[in-house]
Amino acid sequence: VRLWHRNDPTGYRDLPTGAGPARGVAFDRAGEYLAAAASGPTPAAVVWSTADLREPVARIPVQKKEYGPSVAFAAAADRLAVAGPDGVRLFAPPFRSPAATIRPATEPAVVAVSPDGRLVAAGVGEDVGVYAADGTRVANLTGHRGPVL
Repeated sequence: VRLWHRNDPTGYRDLPTGAGPARGVAFDRAGEYLAAAASGPTPAAVVWSTADLREPVARIPVQKKEYGPSVAFAAAADRLAVAGPDGVRLFAPPFRSPAATIRPATEPAVVAVSPDGRLVAAGVGEDVGVYAADGTRVANLTGHRGPVL
């Protein structure tokens, strides 16, 4: 992951994931954490504290299947969603164990979290499943003309 400072576009910092190339990145609402979805031989969601970028504060292993991991933070809640073949796991700092797991029928390719952290959307094939944070499905959005990535 390459990180630039907005006031110095020529200066940057490389943050090695230790898990392969980044497939996506997300900042938390306060800018205190940066998460990367790293795919490769050892896929993982890697989380850094922006106060000290030397080492990640968490590495959340994700089994590799078809898509690799996806990450998203809720805008108004300290909640990180990590999608992989085993579903969507929801974490709060310090990102050690999931507070909840949502299990769509198949591997989600992408995940998004509502600003308040109460809803999670998981792109599965050509559908988007919308779930409450406790895993209850509240809607299924269909009719997309291709995979939701």
